Amino acid sequence: MERFFNLCHHSGMECWNMNYQEGVCHCCIYLEDFRRIRPFVRKTRVRVQIEKRCGLAFFMDFLNKRKALWMGMVGCIICLCFLSAHIWKIEFYGNSYYTDEGLKKYLAEAEGIDIGIWKLVLVCK
Repeated sequence: MERFFNLCHHSGMECWNMNYQEGVCHCCIYLEDFRRIRPFVRKTRVRVQIEKRCGLAFFMDFLNKRKALWMGMVGCIICLCFLSAHIWKIEFYGNSYYTDEGLKKYLAEAEGIDIGIWKLVLVCK
């Protein structure tokens, strides 16, 4: 096992979070380095086993297998962008002379401002 890690180190491969318990060594290694260790495994006669895969490469593989999840996330983002481009609530503060309904009616008739209007169309004075 020591010879295996020496060969990996001298070839420029990084191993981290090394842990040794009862004749078994656990460590983390990059995916491209894992693909390059085959000759060292044969030379030193160690047995390599993958316990856990983590990182962006494996997450993208997870998403490629689940196209509906990917399309649902994209659809949610598009829906969020579309809905956030509109005015959905109009509130009035500090008003004691006019009613809220009267002000909403004035905005709808005179200014053309109503609930559901695009924010780009709105011109605030």
